[in-house]
Amino acid sequence: MNEPDLAADQHYLERIRINCSWILKLRWAATLGQLATILPVHLGLGIALPLWPLFLVLLLEALSNLILTRWFNGVAWQGPERAQPAHVERVLGSTLLFDLLLLCLLLFLTGGPTNPFCIFFLVHIVLSAVALSARWTWRLSALALICLTGLFFYHLPLEPLEPIYDLPAGLGRFFGGGLSIYLQGLAVAFIVAVLVIAVFTTRLSKALAELEAELAATRTRHARSERLEALGTLAAGAAHELASPLSTIAVAARDLELALTRDDPLGEPAEDARLIRQEVSRCRAILDLMASDAGQSTGDSLVPSSVDELLDQALSDLKGRDRVMVEVEPACRGEELIIPRRALALAVRQIVKNALDASKERGPVRIRVTRTAGELHLTVVDQGSGMTPRTLSRASEPFFTTKEPGQGMGLGLFLSQTVVARLEGRIDFESSENEGTSVRVTLPFDRLKRVDAP
Repeated sequence: MNEPDLAADQHYLERIRINCSWILKLRWAATLGQLATILPVHLGLGIALPLWPLFLVLLLEALSNLILTRWFNGVAWQGPERAQPAHVERVLGSTLLFDLLLLCLLLFLTGGPTNPFCIFFLVHIVLSAVALSARWTWRLSALALICLTGLFFYHLPLEPLEPIYDLPAGLGRFFGGGLSIYLQGLAVAFIVAVLVIAVFTTRLSKALAELEAELAATRTRHARSERLEALGTLAAGAAHELASPLSTIAVAARDLELALTRDDPLGEPAEDARLIRQEVSRCRAILDLMASDAGQSTGDSLVPSSVDELLDQALSDLKGRDRVMVEVEPACRGEELIIPRRALALAVRQIVKNALDASKERGPVRIRVTRTAGELHLTVVDQGSGMTPRTLSRASEPFFTTKEPGQGMGLGLFLSQTVVARLEGRIDFESSENEGTSVRVTLPFDRLKRVDAP
């Protein structure tokens, strides 16, 4: 099974898992509800019901639910390699078919089509339409029709009952003098059926919507990883292809500079040669940065590190370091974390660098490190002009930048977010125009203390 098929099957299995979870709850509720109905009807209303056969049916329901629960908690959800989607749906569909037969047996023992709870045939069909494929829905619909038709000809009749109270004159004429127990039971059955359908479908729809949102987020992360890998491949290829010609240009420019310096040390040709060397060095630095930022650094090995060591590495030799003010909460000091220190330091460095660029000479950049509820928060606040809502929504997109051409490639925040996401953390942005920007990096503090951190 290839990776796309595996992911699709896993998603389908998760949908069925949610369906099965809710059907299990409904089956237990149905068993208890039927028990709570049989006893009051038999004892309170004086309707003679075949109790032992009915209790035997309820026992079958409970036993089948125990078996389904055991299966549900077993190997069924250990991935599509162990549980094929078709097999899982077959088990769930067969369970609903079995429930239909049990309902038919209950109705056979309690008056057949004269029992108002015949309406629950529709409940089973609705459940199958929501939880299963169309094929299983048609199967349950056909079985429901067969069962209901059979009940018209074969059932144990209940003793005819008289109205138990009188109605006002107008309604009394309409109902033939009183509201029969059948009509009362029909009202109760209708209300219960509506509640079951409404609760099941709304809760299930909500759970499936959350699943779809999670799947969309997973697809977004996967697409981002693919873009990052493509960028890394491009950067590595560019660095490899351009390394030799840039080295040749650098050597030639050095020789030219030496020759021109001997003739006219302060002349314009010598200055041009020095400029060529500087630009070549800049090109090589950009290529190295691309190769590093594009993902190679995210694969760093995990090493023990403290928060102070992480910040020291992130801020080392950073232009404008004197404008960075650091405040570390005492609870965060002294704790040893297991992290890819170089990759995480580069991520923090890029955020601080952006803050310095945004602030320019207006004021300091503040870094606050705090800890709350098992999470480590590193917040970088600048004194810049802030971002518009549109810019804020695209801040972490790759190749998106508001800087002047040549000042940045728009990869810094994207790559920082990738590093943090691989550590099961997140980056949140808060910004308003003319009020600066706050970038908060949240990392799972307890998770980073474990040796098996990602």
